[in-house]
Amino acid sequence: MTADYGAIGTNPGQAHGTYTVAGTVRVPIWQGGHVEGDIEEANSTVSQRRSELEDTKAQIESQVRQAYFDLQAATSQVDVAQQSLQVTKETLDQTRMRLEAGVSNNVELVQSQESLAGAELDYINSVFAHNVAKLSLARSLGQAADSLPEFLNMP
Repeated sequence: MTADYGAIGTNPGQAHGTYTVAGTVRVPIWQGGHVEGDIEEANSTVSQRRSELEDTKAQIESQVRQAYFDLQAATSQVDVAQQSLQVTKETLDQTRMRLEAGVSNNVELVQSQESLAGAELDYINSVFAHNVAKLSLARSLGQAADSLPEFLNMP
């Protein structure tokens, strides 16, 4: 809005007052559709982000579940390797007793020792796989750095 006031005339005695007043009214006829479009775009973006959040949650849940199953399998593998190692040690002891009794020969003893070495290697590999599975679970839970000593039973 603008306004103007002044005097007009040939001399000050004949001067008359003059004024001008102007006002502007803006009615944004087309602005309503633009705002509605912006609102719909924002709602669409929010909906997309919510979907991405749900997808991320599902991926994390899947990773944690898979890491937990891997840990269970690795634990079973360690148990089996321990049992196999124990049986192989007993077999080696029996083979030594048979050799001392003269019922067996050195070939059987060497084969038993080889079996024991294989069982020990299997046990080492299973413990390694178990530790990797524990770390994978810790990573999936987002606690790998904090939980490393706990998961690996370190002081």
